[in-house]
Amino acid sequence: VSGHSLLASMSGQNSVSLIAHDIFIARTKDTGDRPTRQDSERFTAWVQKQCKQGAVLSLPQARLGINSIAPVVKLAKFINPINVNLYGNSLRDAGIVPLAEYLISTSCVVQTLNLGANDAADEGGKFLGKVLGVNKTLTHLELGAHPTCWHDNNLGPLAAEALAQGLTGNINLLYLGLNRNVVGKQSSVGADALGQMLQTNVTLQFLTLGHNALKSNTGVSIIQPLMVNRTLTYLDLSENELGADVGLALSQILRNNDALTYLNLNDNQLESRGVNSIAEGLKHNTSLVILLLQGNNMEDWGAVSIAEALSTNYTLTTLNLGSNEIGPDGGTAIAKSLKTRQVMVNLIMSSNNLQDKTALEMASCLEKDQALTVIEMNACKIGEDGGTEIANALECNTTLTSLKLCDNFLTEECGRLMLDHFRKNKSLTSISVSGNQVNHTTIKQIKAVCSENISMKKSIEAAPLKLEIIRLRQEQRKLPATEEELSTQKEACDNAQRVIDTTTAQIEVVKADSEREIKHLTRKLQEVDAQLAEEQKKLREREEELRKVQEEYDHKIQDLQTTLQQETQSKDNLEKQLAEATTELENIAKQHDEKVKEIQTATEIARREMLEFREQEARAQAELKELQEKEKQQKGPAALTVTTAGAAAATTAARKGPGGTIRGSMSPVLAARKGAMPLAQRSSPPTTAKVPDKKPPPKSPGKGGTKGKGGAKSLKKETTADKKEEPKTEEAKKEGDGSAGQEADKKESDSLTPAVVAPKPETAAAPVAVPIDAGADKSGKKEKKATKGKKSQKSPPKGKGGANKKAAPKKVKV
Repeated sequence: VSGHSLLASMSGQNSVSLIAHDIFIARTKDTGDRPTRQDSERFTAWVQKQCKQGAVLSLPQARLGINSIAPVVKLAKFINPINVNLYGNSLRDAGIVPLAEYLISTSCVVQTLNLGANDAADEGGKFLGKVLGVNKTLTHLELGAHPTCWHDNNLGPLAAEALAQGLTGNINLLYLGLNRNVVGKQSSVGADALGQMLQTNVTLQFLTLGHNALKSNTGVSIIQPLMVNRTLTYLDLSENELGADVGLALSQILRNNDALTYLNLNDNQLESRGVNSIAEGLKHNTSLVILLLQGNNMEDWGAVSIAEALSTNYTLTTLNLGSNEIGPDGGTAIAKSLKTRQVMVNLIMSSNNLQDKTALEMASCLEKDQALTVIEMNACKIGEDGGTEIANALECNTTLTSLKLCDNFLTEECGRLMLDHFRKNKSLTSISVSGNQVNHTTIKQIKAVCSENISMKKSIEAAPLKLEIIRLRQEQRKLPATEEELSTQKEACDNAQRVIDTTTAQIEVVKADSEREIKHLTRKLQEVDAQLAEEQKKLREREEELRKVQEEYDHKIQDLQTTLQQETQSKDNLEKQLAEATTELENIAKQHDEKVKEIQTATEIARREMLEFREQEARAQAELKELQEKEKQQKGPAALTVTTAGAAAATTAARKGPGGTIRGSMSPVLAARKGAMPLAQRSSPPTTAKVPDKKPPPKSPGKGGTKGKGGAKSLKKETTADKKEEPKTEEAKKEGDGSAGQEADKKESDSLTPAVVAPKPETAAAPVAVPIDAGADKSGKKEKKATKGKKSQKSPPKGKGGANKKAAPKKVKV
């Protein structure tokens, strides 16, 4: 095994050497240098030193260009590194493209990538944005640069937008460095995109945007989303031009955000107004640890506001207020706030006009404060009094480890006094007083004191290590017995390993069988899933059909319900109409019964009158016969004619009776015949009791004849008979013999019988036919002509309602 590993390592080294040589040749094309063997060997050795299999690929500031990136990617694929450092080269956009393709591949395991200072622009940034949207391993991406680099990146708004889009769905990246780019130049698109990304991203913790030409509006776009973001802890916005207006937004963030711990606002022209707003936010903040406000021209007003905030804030441990034009009043306020708040660790107030007043207040603070470890007050115009008091306060201070008082007004005498005080302090490890009037010898002695303190500190810290070494030596003496026991345990382990190997082989066999069975079951499961999917599809189709049918049935039910409601309403209306018709019919039936009774009464009266007429007629006929016989016996035919005329006159007078005329005596009958029923009753069906129907008379042909019922047919028959019985001339009547007159008298007597026609069930009672004598006088002729006119009229058909028809009376010849 060791031999194979050695060969593998040797082959790996040879492969790295060959790839490193390819990188060297490509680099000469990028730089234009002439390749030499010595340079190649040196570069190859350096590359082998910088690369570790499965760990690191670090080639910073190696003058690599576009041609060099292909062998670099090949080397990365070979060693499969976790960290890739290509800082300070000249890859540009064309060199980033193949590297991005490698980062997208599934074999890539890179977690940290440094491409700072490579002269990349928007196109390269767009490719890296696509990488962030796909890659699942990258956690740190550095695209910024230091002030001393040769080629800054030039990632503008479009590149920032692409990176923000890639980070919107990314859940792995923790650090994004964009210092010294141009994100805010000429457009706010990039800043707006980064702000929107911060609202949704839940993994990014570090974001550096220093020196990116950000203005007030673009700065607010990035700061405002921190109201909802609770994952970002490190934010660098230094060397921009945010202005005082951003201070208000920062105040709101510091009040509400409890995740931000580091905030760098150096060189942003915040001035006193912006710093005052930040101080108001600090009073309520409970998470910020480091705050850098160097170079913002806050003056004493801003410094006093910060001092007031420090009196209530107990989380801030590092504060940089350098180069802010703070005077003695502001510095004194800061120093006083440290007396009551002993949590400040690092305080930087360099390049301010603090003078001795601030130094004296700081000295009194150092006597009591046991938290400060670093104080920097370079170029603060501190004189001899201030320096001496600070050194005197450090005799009893045991926490301060670094003190910087460079470029002040300290004299040689002050330096010596400070040296005496420093010798009594055993915790100071760094003291810097250069740039003053202190002698070089004194400075060297101060440094020697610091070295002694460092050595003493190391010895104190090394004492536990020495005790540990002694303990290990004692354990070493026990090592032989332990080794023998270890060999015994090793043999037991070997035996156990053989058993394990056998068991492992058996497990592999069982595993293979299990895998085959699993594959078989998986295929069956897939088939069952396919069948199930098909059945589910059919079920969905059936459910859809059922739903459609249900909807159709619902519509039909609604239609039927609507129809039922309409029918119900119609039924109610019909029932109402039927009730009204029934009521009306009952009223008509009552009226009909009353009329029938009246007609029956009139008929009875007419019958009695008719009997009287018959008696009178019988007497008249008897007298007539007597007269005729007498005339025949006495005078012969001529006298018979005169006698017959007188008898007829007598008969007519007898018929007239008490009323004076035949029509007067027949008035009740005619009234019953003509006006027995009103027009309304004749047009509506009667409700009288049903009378058995008579046998209908035989059908008589005639023009316009209809098949009527009851009295209609008899009326037609009588009319036809009357037409046939009309006399031709008056002379024919006179020429008739006595036998003919007797037959006529017999017929007349038969026709004088009153005929009362019973009404049918659906017709009213027929009027009574009363014979009327046709005399020889003119009135009789007129009556005869009227009767003849009535006979010539057609009998009207029976109506639908069963209206009664009038029957024409039968003529009687005398």
